[in-house]
Amino acid sequence: DGRRVDLHLDGAGTFLKLPALAAALEAVPDRRELHVHLGRLRLVDHAVLSLLTSFQKQHEAKGGRLVLDWAG
Repeated sequence: DGRRVDLHLDGAGTFLKLPALAAALEAVPDRRELHVHLGRLRLVDHAVLSLLTSFQKQHEAKGGRLVLDWAG
């Protein structure tokens, strides 16, 4: 129904990738269920987790939902 958005991340989830990740998250429309697929990341640092947590709060306040998928 177009209400789900999938974001697949590869490589290393570090602070160096924050600008690109932030831009991708900001492009997600309100009231959508965003599935972030983290299974192909070699590592995830605190900065990325902090950004995802902040985005989750903002997105949920706008009627959206964030699902972190660690499988893969």
